Amino acid sequence: MELLQFLEDENYSVLGYHQEEHEPETFIKLEEVQTNEHLLTQLQIVPIRMEYYPFDRKPCIVCFDNDRCQKVFLYKANK
Repeated sequence: MELLQFLEDENYSVLGYHQEEHEPETFIKLEEVQTNEHLLTQLQIVPIRMEYYPFDRKPCIVCFDNDRCQKVFLYKANK
């Protein structure tokens, strides 16, 4: 399954991540992302594995490549 479609199906609207440790969170609005490749380019990682934690206090996906991992926080719009 495509990551972008999965996030939209789960009603997430914004992603947040830290580019570097101790830096402010960077946000991506999913409505501004056209493709899965575009999303991964913005996250600056091509994951070989992902772990989904929907029940954490701040739901997140952790993306792993060969060298590092990237924690991506998931936000839903207030309706």
